[in-house]
Amino acid sequence: MARGIRADMRREYVGLGLLVAWVYCSWFSPALFPSLGSVTRNDISWLVSLAVCVAVIFGASKLLGRRRFSAVRGGYGFCAVLVGAGTLCLAGLLGGTSPVALLAGAVVSGLGSGMLYISWSEYMGALRPAEVRCAAALASTAALGSFLMVWVLPLGVSAGFVAALPVLSVPFFRRGATLLAQRPSVAAMPMEGEGDAVHERRRLVSRVFAVSVALSAIAAFGWATAATFPEGQSSGVIFFGAIGGMLLALLVAVSAYLVRTSPNIARLYRLLIPLLVVALALLEVRPYPLNDGASALLMALGMGFDFFLLMYFGSLLAPRFPNGMRAFCYCEAFTNLGLLLGNAAGIALIRASWVTSAFLSNCYLALMVGAVLVLVVMVEQQKTIDRLMPSEDRSAEAMARLSERFGLTAREREILGFLARGRSVPFISDALFIQKSTVETHRKHIYAKLDVHNRQELLDLVDSRGE
Repeated sequence: MARGIRADMRREYVGLGLLVAWVYCSWFSPALFPSLGSVTRNDISWLVSLAVCVAVIFGASKLLGRRRFSAVRGGYGFCAVLVGAGTLCLAGLLGGTSPVALLAGAVVSGLGSGMLYISWSEYMGALRPAEVRCAAALASTAALGSFLMVWVLPLGVSAGFVAALPVLSVPFFRRGATLLAQRPSVAAMPMEGEGDAVHERRRLVSRVFAVSVALSAIAAFGWATAATFPEGQSSGVIFFGAIGGMLLALLVAVSAYLVRTSPNIARLYRLLIPLLVVALALLEVRPYPLNDGASALLMALGMGFDFFLLMYFGSLLAPRFPNGMRAFCYCEAFTNLGLLLGNAAGIALIRASWVTSAFLSNCYLALMVGAVLVLVVMVEQQKTIDRLMPSEDRSAEAMARLSERFGLTAREREILGFLARGRSVPFISDALFIQKSTVETHRKHIYAKLDVHNRQELLDLVDSRGE
């Protein structure tokens, strides 16, 4: 049944790609919709939209984090329509370019996009590791194709296409949510380790959060300062940077899918640092083609890494939150927060009369120093986690063998996965949305069927792979 659902859902991942495409298009809305007449007014609208979106994600994730798909799925279409209307307002196609219309569009777009992220988080948080890899590959392909279409289509048509992307994702999302809801639980097979592995992973999570904000700020700051280029060059820098970032993310996602393992964040980050340093060094080089290329490379690296975090961050955050939904919510919130901070800083600085090109380069350098310092501890922590964490395939095989050998029910198999990782009864109750007394009853039945008397005996049995 699970294998059939996975095969059926592969086409549903295209819906994720459409939503990803809208996310990136909304990030670069000032470049996509230059007809608004006032760059300052356009930038302010974008910042307002981002601020509302971040506030909605942080707030709503706390309210919706313990509910199933039915809590959000019904409002997904409504949120998609809100986002589409807000996008058209920001493009000047609804209400013109008056400040009131743009502000209303920004608020509506931010509110709708925040709720879309919540829905998307619930969807992505329910996927298993192998499915996340498949989703990342297909979604990044759809996102890249959609983003290319936005740049090829005429301005008015492209604005309508961007507004339609969330609406087009609705049938894909609902179909995928229905298939996932057929499973006994959205957290059926947790893969996180216990003890020291959980502690190390939590430390890594806090640092990856910082990296996400820093890289988002670098990419957004790079775009904001690109507005100082001669007319026509800013659009080209944004285009090549965005396309390059999506291509980079696509290569990572496809490679991870082909080798059937999740990417190593620390290793990718270690490769990212030298490229960022080279791009920073080229910023002051003249003539402009090299300068433009450096800015495009900065945005490509930042966007590619952010997309990677967006798709894979849930597996890192799983030990910290009871379910994957909350994990993805926080990932998206911090990514958007980085964009908000980076753009606000960039927009403010390029409009200050005292700011020089050298000062902007020093700002880049300060961000990079912080990112490099984080790298020093990330690499070793990733090695520690890899050493302490159990193999995903090994755990899945052991659970399947034990369930078949001892005749466990579907619900007992779910709870066995948590017990084998040392999870408490309250944690299991929160993750599976069932009463604590029900969890305790299932635990007793599992112990009786497996002929074990305590947690250590259960762990020993799982380590032996059910032999």
